[in-house]
Amino acid sequence: MKTPKTILLALLLASSTLIYAQTNTFPTSGNVGIGTTSPSHKMTISSSPSSSTAQMNIYNPENAPGAVAGIRFQTGSGWNVMLRTKQNESWLELTDGLGGLKHRWNGGDYYAIGKVGIGTESPRERLDVRGNLVLDAGTSPVLFTGTGPSELDRYLQIITSPGYRSASGLMVGGLLVSDNYTYASPDKNDLVVKGKVGIGKTDPQSQLDVAGFIESDYLRVRSTSSSEGGEIRLDGATDTNEWHLDNFSGNFRLHHSNQEYFRVSPTGNVGIGTADPGSYRLAVNGSVRAKEVVVETGWSDFVFEPDYDLPTLAEVEAHIAQKGHLQDIPSAAEVAEKGISLGAMDAKLLQKIEELMLYTLAQQKEIMSLKKENQQLRGLHSTVQQMQQQMQQQMERITQGNR
Repeated sequence: MKTPKTILLALLLASSTLIYAQTNTFPTSGNVGIGTTSPSHKMTISSSPSSSTAQMNIYNPENAPGAVAGIRFQTGSGWNVMLRTKQNESWLELTDGLGGLKHRWNGGDYYAIGKVGIGTESPRERLDVRGNLVLDAGTSPVLFTGTGPSELDRYLQIITSPGYRSASGLMVGGLLVSDNYTYASPDKNDLVVKGKVGIGKTDPQSQLDVAGFIESDYLRVRSTSSSEGGEIRLDGATDTNEWHLDNFSGNFRLHHSNQEYFRVSPTGNVGIGTADPGSYRLAVNGSVRAKEVVVETGWSDFVFEPDYDLPTLAEVEAHIAQKGHLQDIPSAAEVAEKGISLGAMDAKLLQKIEELMLYTLAQQKEIMSLKKENQQLRGLHSTVQQMQQQMQQQMERITQGNR
């Protein structure tokens, strides 16, 4: 005879079966439904109307470190892939059927063994992305080449492809080359380099070291010194053969081994062999050799003007006796102190030549006049001689007649 407890247990089992039968279906063949009586796949899990999401709980009752709960996906040849997690750990692993780790999600981190392909089913490297890549860290994204201090002096290489390993190009809006990324913040289209730049050189010795020619429509060299401007240094095979072009307090200079040879002042005056051209457009401390020199200056043809006051030779003689040099010509002491102006001196020398020509012409006139007088005197002398001869002959005749 059934006891009241037995009857109550049977009623509970019947009511439970009736309740679950309304939301689940477990046919001997076909699809299985949990939370639904019309499953669309081999197993369909559906939430109740009062729940917003469907849930499936796979639980391993073993309460021990390392206890695993997971799902294995099997084919006819055996276990292939397993999705699992461990006791007291917050990660989810995707492994092969033997437990070999392939992928792990740990919080917001992801770890993979082998190659990862995004946009491709056959990745060729650890990460193969077929498409654009977005790096957004809110401010300045960082791409690391190592994880600690032992991975120093590594470089990021951009290669064409795994099968054709040649250098590829890089296009950026702004670029900073520095061991300290707070060194500068280049604007777009700007390149900032903290160290040395070598173009055609593997061991640059200066901030910019170029092995070859430089072509530019505009070249600016600027110094931060308050007195010295930019400097261009032209080195020879050794440092003893260098030449320097610089801007010193507004003066353009050319010097060699600390010896200045050429200077252009801020006013445009040029000094060769002197650092102080003064007020002269060209000041040369040394000899000058040229095929031809053209000097544009005034000239001295005024000497031939009718009203020119030509000094007399007596006045010239007196000035020489008193001053020791010609009038309007500087003395030797003045030339030694101030030099001479080629144009002005040539005009003065021409003036003296023209004055000398006037003296010569005047003397020529006097000479011609004296010649004429001399000829007249000679004619008179000849006439006197003839008269003397005639008188002598007449005297001789008189003397003979008296005998």
